[in-house]
Parts: sequence; structure tokens; C-alpha cells
Amino acid sequence: MGAPEDEWQRGRYTGEQVAATLTHAIEIQQMEMSRAEWWEVTSVLPTGYKQEDDGKCLEDNCPINNVTWWEAITAANLLSEQRGLTPCYEPVKCTNDLGNGLTCEGVTEPEKSVYDCEGYRLGTRAEAEYATKAGTYSTWYSGSITVYDNLDCNFDENLDKIAWYCFNSDDRAHPRGKKERNAFGFYDLIGNVGEWLNEEGRTTAAVGGTDPKGAVDTSGERQLFGGLYNTRAWSACRTSDLFAAPWDFRGYRTGFRLYRTLFEDSVRSKAIVEQ
Repeated sequence: MGAPEDEWQRGRYTGEQVAATLTHAIEIQQMEMSRAEWWEVTSVLPTGYKQEDDGKCLEDNCPINNVTWWEAITAANLLSEQRGLTPCYEPVKCTNDLGNGLTCEGVTEPEKSVYDCEGYRLGTRAEAEYATKAGTYSTWYSGSITVYDNLDCNFDENLDKIAWYCFNSDDRAHPRGKKERNAFGFYDLIGNVGEWLNEEGRTTAAVGGTDPKGAVDTSGERQLFGGLYNTRAWSACRTSDLFAAPWDFRGYRTGFRLYRTLFEDSVRSKAIVEQ
């Protein structure tokens, strides 16, 4: 995890390289959760959703956005229930319903690792970096960042191949899967909409180790991964970069994709792994 010391504009405190080991197999959505998928799972639009200001991407294949962290984990729970899996999250002290200003104060057993739950969930920082890098060590799976003598919104050949960012997005979200996928088969892990993660937000380097930071914990600051369609190549679009927002924040550039731990002793998991 992290970035090489000589990588241009690497975060001094957040980009330090550390070794991490994931001991579990993971099922991950190939693309960000789409508008059509969201509607199929939840049957309601996110609170305050307005077509005229939702990132200007209105097709069914556009990523769902304007969702809070609470709405994202609620969708994860609903999908788990629909597929006969035990939900990963049990929010507590909640007010209102999904689509009507849902917000909560926390989850039961915040110290429990989501690596151990059966259902769908948000990914951890370690899982997101692993999925995005797909065996590479460069800034992006498509290559290294271009060095400039300024911090403007500049064209980057390697980023342009794989992501919608400030230089090519026309300040809007785009339908999923239009850029080059990585070696694991994933699209849009970088750019387009930022993706909520399971972890607390913080401004330090990744901790590394075995199955790191699987707990939800109690902080209202949640990590967002992958940059946004209006961010610059050197900033939040960097694979190892880190930014965060309050778990009740909603914005035109925030979405998510779902993850799930696959257990070798689970009949359901074995079927997916064999396929």
C-alpha cells in the first residue's frame, strides 16, 4: 500500500509504503453501483435527488451518486437480504427512512471486522488499493504520473486512459465502463465518482499488516477512494491518496461499489469462486 518515495507529489504523511496481507478472497463489483442497480435494490431515490444537478449523467448505466455513507451501507444490507446473506451492518439510533433523510449515530459492535461478515459491504482501504493496483506499483495501473512544473489541471496520458478526471470529464459523471479496465477486470476505480469505504477517515499512512482496518469504528468521518471527476491527476485521483467526508455527507461526486468476503467453508461462496 502507498506510493514510492520518489513519486511526484506523493502525500508526505499519507503515502508512505507499507506491506499488507489479505487472507481472504473477495467478490467486488466490477463497476460502481449504477442508477439502475440502485433502483433495483432499494426502490427509492436517494434523499434530495434532483436530476438537474446530479452530475449530469442520467442514463441507467451512470453511477449512482448523491448518496451518504448510511445510504450506501443500507443498500448493501438490502442486497444481502435479497440474496439470502446475513447483512454486515446493524445501524443504531437511526432517524427517518432510506430516501427520506436516513441518518444514524453508529453501528452495533463497531470494533468487529467486516472481513468476517457474510453479506455485502463497503471495501476497506487495503482492499480498494489491492483491487485498483492489480499487481502494479506505479501511480495507476496504466503507468506513472506525468511530472509538471505546476499543480494545474493538466493532461496525463496514463490517467486519461483509465479515468474521468478534471481534464477530460467536462465537469460531469460518465456512464460506467468506458475507460480501460485493469488486469483484474475492474473499471472506474479511479475518477468518475468517489467511492465510500468502510473505514474511518484519517490523515496518516496506511497501517499495513494482516487484514488491516476491518472495523467500522465510531468516527463520523469516512474514507472516500479513487478521486472524483473534477479532481486533478496529482491530487485525489492518485491510487494511494486519501480523503474523507462526514458519513452523512451527500454530493454529486460521491458513490460506491460493493465488496464481499468469500469464505472457503461457505456453500454460497464456493459456487461463486468456482464460476
